[in-house]
Parts: sequence; C-alpha cells; structure tokens
Amino acid sequence: MLSTSSTNRPLGHQTDPEPRTARAGGKQGRHVALVANIVRQWRRATHTHGDFLKAFTLDTNCLFAVDESRPEAADVRALASAHQVGQADVAVVAISASENRQGGGSIEDFSDFRARLSVLGLGHLEILTTLNYWDIAFWGRSLWASAQGAALERSIHDVLFPNVEFAWQDYCRVNGLNPLARPSGRWRNCKCDVLAMWSHIHFERDVFVTRDGKFHAETKKPALIALGANLIETPASSLPLI
Repeated sequence: MLSTSSTNRPLGHQTDPEPRTARAGGKQGRHVALVANIVRQWRRATHTHGDFLKAFTLDTNCLFAVDESRPEAADVRALASAHQVGQADVAVVAISASENRQGGGSIEDFSDFRARLSVLGLGHLEILTTLNYWDIAFWGRSLWASAQGAALERSIHDVLFPNVEFAWQDYCRVNGLNPLARPSGRWRNCKCDVLAMWSHIHFERDVFVTRDGKFHAETKKPALIALGANLIETPASSLPLI
C-alpha cells in the first residue's frame, strides 16, 4: 500500500510532503541499508578480482517500452536476459510503481506492480527502494532520508527540473492547485524521475538506462554524472557495456 496513516488517511499533504529525515529509518530501514552495504562490498570485491558485473538501472520508460512494444523493447529484454544468465546486474526502481500510468490512473498496491513486471518478463529483476514520500512511495519499498540523502534529492531536482517547485505545496501555490490533494500530474512525474535517479545513485550503480531526453541533455547529463550517476545510456548503447 501507499504510505498512509493507521486510519488510512493520507499523511503529509498539509505539513510534510517532503521525505522526513531520520538516522535509522526503523528496523526495515536498517535491514535494507545493511543489505545494500553488503551488496556494495561484494560488487567492489568482485571488481577487484576482475569479475565485475556492471549494475544497470532501468527507468520507467524502459518498462513502457516493453509494455507497448516500442523499438527499444528488444534491447531492454536483452538486458533483462543478461541478468538472468548472470552476465549483468539489472534492476528496476520501486518508484516506477508510482508513476502516472499510460492512459491515466495509478497502481494502489505494490503487488500489482510485481505482477506487471512478471507479465512483462521482468519479474526476476531486483527492485531498488527509494525515498519515503507520503502518497507517492509504497510502504515497505521506501527509506527515510538521511540529511545526505535529502540533499542528494534536492541536487538531482535542481539539475533536472530547475523551473519546477521542489515541494508539492509550493507547486500548488504557484499553479493554483489544492495542496491537500494527493500529489499528481506533472509534479508527481517530475518527482518520480528525480527519485529514480536518486535510487540509482544511492545504491552506487553503474549505468542508468533511459531514452528520456532530459537525462541525456548536454545541460543535465554532466551534472548528474558529477552527482554519482556514473553512466547514462540508452537501452541500445547499454548492451555493449555488458
């Protein structure tokens, strides 16, 4: 389910749509952080011994490509197949479940997202957690932000969307929307793009895979790489990196 209160009333609209900062993030947050640290150490060790698998992160557009049989779908499937046979480490981002769906509507239960991945032939891929935003992220698939994590999110936002308000309340004020409403529309899509890149950088992965032009723009790509994105490639240009 989406992050909500015990009474199922959406939280965060009035005073706190930003990710709250916490040192531990609860038992689940500590567990996720521990696993992520183990994975990082393992990947560094294999890299040292010359048997390094590159870690690819698929953005939401890669899922749309497979779902709609776009030209790049074959390349996305090839990356997924490389993961299955142990030639690459390929993951999707949990925040993809929160994107505005093609044709409208949204996923309300994370199990529906898992089912969608399975139908697309991507159910075997790892799912990277993201920052906990009320009414956007899914409970159990998101992390409380550290001060460093929150700062990284803001830096990514400033690169990708310098002309879009960072906070939902500010976006509503500027655009005449109700700040008590569930985050939606352009602001929600922008936030999901930011959080997809955040997950990629936070988990120290190698290649962010997307055909979305803004990630490849000359005014944005170098800045994202400087923040820790490493490589940003299309599905086609990613394949030779396996």
